[in-house]
Amino acid sequence: MNKSVVDDLKTKFGPVEFYTGPFKTFPGNWFLLELKPMPLNSEINDVASDICRNGSVKVNKGKVKHHLDNCDRESHSFSSKLRHVEKIISDLKDEKYYIAVHPGDENILNGQPIAISIKPEINYIKYPDHPHLNAGAKDVSMEGFNFYLPNSLCYTDDPKQLGTDTVDRMLFAFDLITIWLFRHQIWLKTREVYGKGTWIGPEAASFPPYIYPKILNPLGKCRCGKNEKYGNCHRPYDIKKLRKKAKQNNRINLKHQTYGSWRKNIYNPQRRSLKVLKNILL
Repeated sequence: MNKSVVDDLKTKFGPVEFYTGPFKTFPGNWFLLELKPMPLNSEINDVASDICRNGSVKVNKGKVKHHLDNCDRESHSFSSKLRHVEKIISDLKDEKYYIAVHPGDENILNGQPIAISIKPEINYIKYPDHPHLNAGAKDVSMEGFNFYLPNSLCYTDDPKQLGTDTVDRMLFAFDLITIWLFRHQIWLKTREVYGKGTWIGPEAASFPPYIYPKILNPLGKCRCGKNEKYGNCHRPYDIKKLRKKAKQNNRINLKHQTYGSWRKNIYNPQRRSLKVLKNILL
């Protein structure tokens, strides 16, 4: 990454550092974002309301802000379906997030910058019911390294919208990541208060059921949000779908279906990769 590009990003975005490489077991070229995404108390209701209605908001120095110059709404009320969100807004607490961001690789996640929350961790191990994460992947090849790519933030379903100019592309990604984190904060709080989280604004399509047995802990919380073990709730249904999919492909691969194999093939590799990233960036 060109030094002038990094300096430009620091000037325009603010709380970002850049770590080159390569490192011993991991590819280099990682940005570290230090973000406190929650809007000011005076703006938080307006920002959340705009996001709920797919309106425009802006990001300044790692914080989501109301887009006053581009807001054509006189009222920022919540719809009746989202009044429960409005009730918890004042209970949100400003939290700092450390996000590792790689500029991306054309063969991974359609080339979009890869964003991984390393402190606090946001992944399927901690939140099996999270609606907007990308699954991890083993044996990912990048910059000559093969490694396990941890769960990452699903902050866009249209990487092309980021553009091709390096600075503008990364700035747009940083902004979307910051907004994603504020939406995550609301999801967490509604999950805590109501038992099931609400993701405000547009939602990407969820994984098909046959994907979940490959990534979720059979003894962990179910993906549906109920306080039940995945193995006793939706897992049998998901396994049925996986078997059907495997049969269509003339093969059956259920190696991630026991707790032991999940821990060996998912949990341990993800923990190792996160530890490496933390050691590099924090």
